[in-house]
Amino acid sequence: MKRISLTLLLCASLTSCFKMEGSRQIGTSSRIISFPIQQGISATLNTHSGIHYELGGNGVIYFGGEGQFIIDKESAEGTPLIIDIEGVRLTCEDGEFYLTTYNLVDGPGNGKPGSAKLTVLQGKVRVQNAGPDIIVEKEGVRIFKDSVSTMINWQPEEHTYWANGFYKFKQVPLYECKGILTRWFDLKVGLDANDADSLVRDLYLKPYEEIAQQLHQLEQNNNYTFTFYSKDSITIRHK
Repeated sequence: MKRISLTLLLCASLTSCFKMEGSRQIGTSSRIISFPIQQGISATLNTHSGIHYELGGNGVIYFGGEGQFIIDKESAEGTPLIIDIEGVRLTCEDGEFYLTTYNLVDGPGNGKPGSAKLTVLQGKVRVQNAGPDIIVEKEGVRIFKDSVSTMINWQPEEHTYWANGFYKFKQVPLYECKGILTRWFDLKVGLDANDADSLVRDLYLKPYEEIAQQLHQLEQNNNYTFTFYSKDSITIRHK
C-alpha cells in the first residue's frame, strides 16, 4: 500500500484533516498516512483510524484505529505523548510503539470483552486503566478496560507489517481477518460468531492486488472457504 506523507497543514484528498476552533482532527479512509503530531512526536495511521486533540490543551490525544507512534525525547523537549482510548490512558516519553484499538469497543464478536493491542519496540509505555498501572517495555500486551495481559507467542513484526503495506501472520483469529478484509478491501464479511476465535494460518494480504486470488490462496492452507456472493460481499465458512 502506497504510504501518503502529509503535514498538519496539507492533506491528501482521501483523508480528512481539519482544524476546528481550538482543536485538530486527522482521520484516514482507505490510505495509510504519516505526519508529525508536534515537534519530536510523529505518527503513522492505518486505514479507518483517527486522532483528535485540543490545541493548547492538556496534551491528551484521543485515538481510535491502528497507529505507529515515535517519540524522540530530546526533540520533543521532554513533552510526553499521552493517548486516551475509551478512557484507557497510555503515556510514553521516549520510544516507538504500535497500537491497535479496532476491537476495544465492540469486542471480537464472540462474546468476549474487547481489547486493544500494544506492541512496544523501544522505550516504555505506562498503561492506566481501571486496574493497577502497568509499565510495558519491549513486549506485546492486550489492554482491557480493567486489566492488561501479555500476548502469548508474541511476534512483534506481525504487528508492524501493516505500516509497510501488507499483513502477514503465522496465525490470526478469524475476527481479525474479517476486520482486515473490511478495512483494506471494503468488503462486507459474513462470519459465524462460533468461528470468530478460530485461527487462520499463513495469512498474507496486500491491497490493490486481486483479492479473490489472494483468498483462494488462503483457502489452500486452511479449513475455511471465502465465498463471494456479490461484488463486495463474502462469507467465511468451515469446509
